[in-house]
Amino acid sequence: MYLEGNKLVIIYNNINRSSSYKNEKYNNRYAGIRLTTKISVYDISDEKNPKLVSKHEQDGSYMTSRVADNHFYLFTNYTTYNNECKKDQPESFVPSIDGNLVEEKNISIADESKANSYMLMTSLSLDNSNDYIDKKVVFGASNNFYMSNDNIYLIKNYSREVYKTIIRKYSYKEGKFKYITSAKVSGEISNSYYMHEYKGNFVYVYTNYGQGGKTENGLCILDENLKKKGSLTGLGKNENIKSSYYIENMAYFVTYRQTDPVFAVDISDPNKPVLKSELKLPGFSSYLHSLGENVLLGIGSGGETDDSIKLSIFSIDENKILKEKCKKIIEDDSYSIAGDNHKAVFIDEERGLIGFAAMTYDYENENGQSGLEYNVFSYKDGEIEKCMSCPIRGDYSRIDGLRGLRIGNYFYVVNVLGKIEVYNMDSWEREK
Repeated sequence: MYLEGNKLVIIYNNINRSSSYKNEKYNNRYAGIRLTTKISVYDISDEKNPKLVSKHEQDGSYMTSRVADNHFYLFTNYTTYNNECKKDQPESFVPSIDGNLVEEKNISIADESKANSYMLMTSLSLDNSNDYIDKKVVFGASNNFYMSNDNIYLIKNYSREVYKTIIRKYSYKEGKFKYITSAKVSGEISNSYYMHEYKGNFVYVYTNYGQGGKTENGLCILDENLKKKGSLTGLGKNENIKSSYYIENMAYFVTYRQTDPVFAVDISDPNKPVLKSELKLPGFSSYLHSLGENVLLGIGSGGETDDSIKLSIFSIDENKILKEKCKKIIEDDSYSIAGDNHKAVFIDEERGLIGFAAMTYDYENENGQSGLEYNVFSYKDGEIEKCMSCPIRGDYSRIDGLRGLRIGNYFYVVNVLGKIEVYNMDSWEREK
């Protein structure tokens, strides 16, 4: 969902089976299924009487979306299956938008000659959402995305003996897409947080896979035409990247296998990135975020035990050297959603607050509830303290739907059942 001014945008998936599904034999269990993504735009100027303004539907499963400058952008992946494609029936292999086959002029082949999938990109103005501003379809699906203030980078990872990544760059402005260029690079870029645009250059961290499962990681900087400018290689050998975060001219990322190296790289000179520090710690941080000036937060697993949640606070000195200022280990046999779903983490840099859902296995409290709870911690004066713990009734599957948010001086915990718990932040007592 997006709330932009007086417009509410709701995105949801729909599953349809082809009319011939019951009469034909398919080798793929997904064949005969057509996934579509739907959009509903509401005017909520009158909050008690929301009005449906427009509805749209496009082929493919939902991948990501953005709202920028009062425009909505949607990206879906559409897959076809060989035994369903018929030469004289374009509807069997050409995607549709609002029930109409996409026109040839809007379909492009950027860098692949063979594929069984498409990436669909559409845009709407939230001021007038009845018609699309632009529609673009790219041959070959994408795995990850990065969107800066000016450009969209579509990422496709693939492996043919060695891991490679295709990067496709589009500019966007007022709902219009424009293809810029594409490049094929070594290694795997497996997360949108691993990418960054700095002064027109595209920066990313990646993992290279070698024989026998050996790995090494690196950082690379490409210019505006996706031509290589500078790089660092051979970092965190036989480890994998777990998290990354960018602050101005600094790139921070974590690799892990047995220890937790936190790398700090200065990207001020795109031709010569400089490794400023490498801090090795037990465990690993699967989520990184700034927590005020010269302070970096890490949330992850490990620490002194294998199955615990670890909060780390890193200080950044004037030379960009990292140091673990303090840490907090949250009981054994527990798990946090932070590394799997970054949107589930609440961060208030001004107040030094950190919120996320956690669960403890094989645990039941005195009220008969599971070990699922939403926790809020504060960082102040060099220490991490727990402010509040909200137990959640239900099974562990509800962890992904837990959210925390602050409005004024009140903190709200919302779960997937629609129940809302309210806490006064002066005392952190639950409101009746």
